[in-house]
Amino acid sequence: MAETKRRLTTILASDVVGYSRLMAADEEATLATLRTYRAVISELVAKHDGRIFNTAGDAVLAEFGSTVEAVRCAISIQEDLAVRNAQLPDEGQMWFRIGINVGDVMVDGNDLFGDGVNVAARLEGLAEKGGICISGSTFEQVKNKLSVGFADIGPQSIKNIPEPVPAFRLVSSQVSVETGPAAAPVQSAPDGRRLMRRTAAAVVAIVLVPLGAAAVWFAAERSPPAHAFDGRWTVSVDQRTGCLSNEPAAYPILVTDGVIDEPSHRLPKKGSVSPDGAFRIEVSSPDGRPMNVQEGAIHGDVGEGRFLGAKPGCVGKVTIRRAN
Repeated sequence: MAETKRRLTTILASDVVGYSRLMAADEEATLATLRTYRAVISELVAKHDGRIFNTAGDAVLAEFGSTVEAVRCAISIQEDLAVRNAQLPDEGQMWFRIGINVGDVMVDGNDLFGDGVNVAARLEGLAEKGGICISGSTFEQVKNKLSVGFADIGPQSIKNIPEPVPAFRLVSSQVSVETGPAAAPVQSAPDGRRLMRRTAAAVVAIVLVPLGAAAVWFAAERSPPAHAFDGRWTVSVDQRTGCLSNEPAAYPILVTDGVIDEPSHRLPKKGSVSPDGAFRIEVSSPDGRPMNVQEGAIHGDVGEGRFLGAKPGCVGKVTIRRAN
């Protein structure tokens, strides 16, 4: 008997929410949408250096050498499909759930088997519609590498797995690990960098003072004035109605010379703030399709405005505050 080959890998499992109901309502339309969405998933899996090793019915199983890329791929899939669903009537929308696990698997040709695969498939069932659920082993690999939030839903009893599996849902928030309604964000490197900048500024001040206040004043007078609204801000969106998700959300931005450019965000953002405080932020999907516009006016360190989603009738309130 040939020896079974095994390896440690990252598994992404996905399937369609309410697939049987969709097929019962309109088989041809559902199959057409499934083919289109599977093509999107296949393209994004390849883009993130993964491979699909099994499909059955509405399910897709993929393998990744990098856990970070697996989670990035899952995020890209859900964001892309959300944009596509926004263009369909409610009854024709097709939503996926995704589960991700890092585990040991058995290799049989191009196919994979074992608990590593089974856990990913079970976690998918714990994800929300259009959401992502990851195992504790996955969380340990990505918690300090991705700018996303995580909700700790605790150890989960999974069929045919002897020990409970720690599980986390990805949430639309700033980098944090939520363990309850009032969970505080995890503070990491950015605070350390701010402390270093403050320390460096203090050292520079000590060195410059003996050189004479007049020289410092002259340099300041010759320097061009900074844009009044440059710096770090936090944008919050709430009171949404008519959108695919009406949950509150928040994200950080950096304004430089009045320009907003955040290409590394899960949803890239571009925009500007005028000298009088008028702001406009355009949010797009990873492949460049417009998702929403946020615009308004800043007075001092706080501003308010409106949120306009790509889906007709999707509106909300935007608040922008200068970050400390």
